[in-house]
Parts: sequence; C-alpha cells; structure tokens
Amino acid sequence: MRTNPENCSGVSPDVSAVILAAGRGLRFKSPTNKIYADLIGRPLLAYSLNWFTESDLVDEIVLVVSKGEEMATRALIRDWSLSARIICGGERRQDSSLAGVETAQGAIVLIHDAVRPFIVPALIKRVVEGTRKYKATVPVLPEVNTIRHRDRDGFLCATMIDRTDLVQIQTPQGFDRNLICHALQEANQCGVDLSDDAAALLRLGKPVFTVPGNHMNMKITTQEDLDLAVLWARQLEKESFIPNNMF
Repeated sequence: MRTNPENCSGVSPDVSAVILAAGRGLRFKSPTNKIYADLIGRPLLAYSLNWFTESDLVDEIVLVVSKGEEMATRALIRDWSLSARIICGGERRQDSSLAGVETAQGAIVLIHDAVRPFIVPALIKRVVEGTRKYKATVPVLPEVNTIRHRDRDGFLCATMIDRTDLVQIQTPQGFDRNLICHALQEANQCGVDLSDDAAALLRLGKPVFTVPGNHMNMKITTQEDLDLAVLWARQLEKESFIPNNMF
C-alpha cells in the first residue's frame, strides 16, 4: 500500500478499497459472522484485507462491518497486524456499499466482498486500469454451464439459453467514486434493490467495462464453499502463492 491504510498521512488517496463485511451470511449456518471463520489458521477476513494492504495500487482501505461488530473486527485487525478504517454498514448490501463509498476519499473505489479471500494482484491491477480508462469495471468469468429456465412445477423449459455472452460477475468492482456514489444514492431514493454495485450504473444507462476475472476468486457462501477454500488455500500455500509470512 502506497500510503497509510487509514489515510492518516495527509496525502490525498487515489484508489480506495471498500471491503464489505456486513452481510448476515444466513446460508453459512454459523452462530458467528463467517468473516471470522478459520481458513488454514487465519480468519477469512484477513485474506482480503492483506491482499489490498500489500497492493501498490491501493492507498486506503475502508472496512464496512455490521453494527456491534466493530470491537471484534478491530481486535482481528490488531492481532493480524493489519489496518483499515472501520465503519458500520446498513441493512442491505447496497446500503453498506454506499456507506463505504461515501467514507472513502479516493477518486477510484474498489468495492469487494470480504468473503472472496483469493483475489490476486493481477486482478486488482486489471480492475484499476480498466476503471481509470472507463470509469466502471468489473471482473467476469465466462459462463460454461448449460443454463435453462424451469417452470413453476419444477420442470425444465425446452427453450435453450444462448450462453455465448453470459458471464459470472466477481469483485472487486471498480468505479469512479463520484459516479458510483450518485448511482447508489439514486437507487436508494427510487427504492430499487440491487444485486451488485454495477447494477446501480447499468439501470441509469451507464457503461460498465469488463476484464477477465479469476477462477480462484471464489465467494464463500456456504460451509461447503469454505471446505473447498481450505483445499485451495493449502495448495496456494504449498506453491508459495500464500507465503508463510504473508501475515
């Protein structure tokens, strides 16, 4: 990171990472927030925090957490020698995104799901470069599965869906800060629920560029996802992609 993660240096930041960690994670079926789940000896949240801390392209980190979890999150950050500006999120994802964007000071914001632990430096670079050029950029993966509709009775519909241009959306999603701030505010004022942050711009007719995502950049939604992430993490550590002294 080029400056202090909390931006205490007085230098105006260029790129701010907004990490969303305020989700309830109901599908994870755990009494505690899944951001604290153990992933080969490290809490899940520590991974995304560390990648952005280590990036030379990021100047500031804003961590958005659930109300009441500020102390636990500060303890985690202290214990793992990390740093971030901690704020409370809202009821919905888009409320937390807006809170983070309004707090961030960078001209560019990278909005990232805290439960995607395996972002890589090359992915961060692609998103930042795309955002500098197009003002809005998201990483995507091509859809490789066969996709069909099903009817209300549970039977498949015969009509095939052409997957040629279908993509799976990942984070971090990069935006001009003023642009995404206005779009999120507009969506909230109109009572529109958003599936992701790019949707706020798309509904206003604003273009969103895409760059290649990464298959490692998985989202931990269920316990089964965490089990798979353990295998990934062990392999990455074995290959020194996650060094022993990473934290």
